[in-house]
Amino acid sequence: MKSALSALLLASAAAAQLPFISPITANGNEGAGSNLFPFNSTTVRRYQQIHGDLPQLPLTISSLAFRYTTPTAVTTYSGTRALDIEMDMGNGPTSYADYSRTMSANCSGPVSAVVARRIVNWGPQGTSIAGGPQSFASNMVIPLDAPYTWIPISPTLTWEVRMFANPLTGTFATVDADNGSATTATATTVGAGCVCTGRTAAQTASVVMADMQGYLGFGIGTSNGTPNSQVYSAIGFSNPALGIPGLCAPSYTDLAFLFPNGTTSSTGALANSAGFGLHIPNSFAGAAIYFQNFTLDLSLPGIPLCASSGVSFTVPTSNLSKIVQVTRVFDSSGTTTATEGLFFTTSVLGYGLPVEFN
Repeated sequence: MKSALSALLLASAAAAQLPFISPITANGNEGAGSNLFPFNSTTVRRYQQIHGDLPQLPLTISSLAFRYTTPTAVTTYSGTRALDIEMDMGNGPTSYADYSRTMSANCSGPVSAVVARRIVNWGPQGTSIAGGPQSFASNMVIPLDAPYTWIPISPTLTWEVRMFANPLTGTFATVDADNGSATTATATTVGAGCVCTGRTAAQTASVVMADMQGYLGFGIGTSNGTPNSQVYSAIGFSNPALGIPGLCAPSYTDLAFLFPNGTTSSTGALANSAGFGLHIPNSFAGAAIYFQNFTLDLSLPGIPLCASSGVSFTVPTSNLSKIVQVTRVFDSSGTTTATEGLFFTTSVLGYGLPVEFN
């Protein structure tokens, strides 16, 4: 009897928490940006969002509401969108920062289908409010098929939308988005790469690095590598510029880590958004990190690896002035069955659409 009463009191307390806006940085504030994915894009895709700042109580959710970005001048939006979607919810990882690009890993337990595939009509959005933020209006809402009770077995909630189609009529504003503090590192080219078989210019490493609210992110890709080839990426902490007999260019890293990293396209490219990407706690501020790629090239004499140029970064200091406890993972495959999300240093972790949970 006592446990049943405790559960009832807990449920009552939880009910008082709704509506709740996440990320809480966007509660009463305009988001720092705007976003096309997934509700302003016609690309078929999967989109996940992980929320790490929800009340740690059972929440019975009946709908998710979104808002649009405030324009620079008062504007009337008369258009509509017909979202052909299905939606799931479930417990997420142990933290919003413990996300995975493997989408199935972003739910730590059973997943509930909260919207069976159907058309959700949005708009017209009407006339914007000067200054913003805009309201979580009834014309940008996803009603669940039935109320979903989230029990925080893990401290995060993950929702996923699979967008099958999204036709637009008329004018329609982009959805508001918010993000934490980011510091982008500047890349410096180190040495020259080799001209791979089938290419007319030397291979270059395509690497990005940034600190995102205390997490160091880097994505590794390559350009002008051997077409349709396995990429091997090296990370090091010094540049020995070491000539290795049989290798077409020096090694521009100390090869502290060497690992396979995706496959190039027919033009020898592997985008850094699709190659190896990772966010880790940033405890390396001020350190120098070096990257270099090698693509398998059986036509080369000696070691059958075509080397890229090197690239170095000085790890930036973390900016913790704004922390958004939301992360999103999405793909642009043109399908709803993709298994891996894309990687971006400043628009995955600590970035998301403000949501009003009702």
